[in-house]
Formats: sequence, C-alpha cells, structure tokens
Amino acid sequence: MRNIRISVLVLLAILWPRLLMAQEDITVRVAVLPFEIFSMEEAPNLGRELSIQLSQQIALSPRILTCTQDLIASVLSSRKGAALDQAQLAKMAQSLDAHFIVSGSLTKIQNDMSMDVQLYNNFDKEAYFKTFAEGTGLEALVRDIAQKLEQEIMKKAALIPLSQRIKTAAAPAAEKPEELIPEIREEPKEAAPASKPAEEKQQEASVKPSPPVKEQEASEEEAA
Repeated sequence: MRNIRISVLVLLAILWPRLLMAQEDITVRVAVLPFEIFSMEEAPNLGRELSIQLSQQIALSPRILTCTQDLIASVLSSRKGAALDQAQLAKMAQSLDAHFIVSGSLTKIQNDMSMDVQLYNNFDKEAYFKTFAEGTGLEALVRDIAQKLEQEIMKKAALIPLSQRIKTAAAPAAEKPEELIPEIREEPKEAAPASKPAEEKQQEASVKPSPPVKEQEASEEEAA
C-alpha cells in the first residue's frame, strides 16, 4: 500500500506541471542560444547544431514556441561583451519577445560528454535555473536536457504576468442561421406563363376575325 502511495505521488509530481499549464492554457516563447564547445576536436558548427536540435526537441510541446536561429543571430551580432549578465539577458529577451532564454556549453573529452545549460526567465525573482546531463550519446543528452527544461518551463509558465503573455487570436463567432440564409438563397426567378389549356385555344381560334375579302370578290357580289 505504501509503495502505491509513493508511486501516485511521483506521478502527480511529474504530471502536475503539465496539468497546470494545460489549465492555464499559456503559450510561451523560448530562445535557445548557440552552445559553447569545449573540445580538443575541431567542430566549428557544433554549437549552432546543438541549439537547433534542442530548440526542435523543446518545440515538440504544443505550448512552447521557439525563436528562429536567424533572429537570434541578428540580436547576438549587436551584443557587446563576451559574458551575458542578467541585464543583457533581459534586454535580449525583450528584443526576441521571449519569456525564456537557454544558454549552455558542451564539454567533450574523448567519448565522454557533459552538457550544462542555464534557463533564464525575465518575469520571476528566481531568474535562473541550471541543469546538466552526462553521457556518450549526443542525441540522448539533448533529449534529457529538453525534458528537464520543459518541466521547468511549464512550472514557471503560470507565473508569467498577463501583460507578457502571448495573445492568441480568438476564433470568429459562428454566424447565425438567419444571416446565412440570404447568402445561400437564390433570387426568385419570374415564373414563366403557364400554357393555356386546349379548350381555351380552340375558343380563341373561333373568335379570331376572318381574313378580309379580296376586292375582286367584292365587285362580283355587287354585280350580282
């Protein structure tokens, strides 16, 4: 019995952030910055590829939107200084219109890898959340980090102020049936005159005046 209670509590702890976010119906936007790579091997594009993979993994959640790498690159190009302090992160979040910013690094020593990430938010007092993952497979590390970040993002989403929440377009109200009827109906056509019965046609034929008598026949009648 005790084991069942513990299992239920663990399940609630895992599902509670998802249920809370679904109840609030809040959509968030996350920006994943290119990773720093610490390795003896040359991998010039690995930092950008990691950010793309992690961004795609996070975006699998229906309530999480991610910023494009082109937009992030344009904001980073105007940044001055190497380190990102809280003031710079807040300014970057405002420029990207993002609630969360993910930054991190990958350390690789032969086949062993360690991924360290930091999640920043611009609306809570506890602005930072840090986590890490270790292993030998890069894809497994990305999935592990994405799962941890998703749980923290869902937990923090309910704290986003109303002024910073993404406004979703309201669905148009359904039109009333009376309003649709004039559009569907066709204009009534003029009724074609009904064909007259055969008896009326015969009466009209009998009433028709006889053709005029020729002048020659008239003169013969006068002579007679």
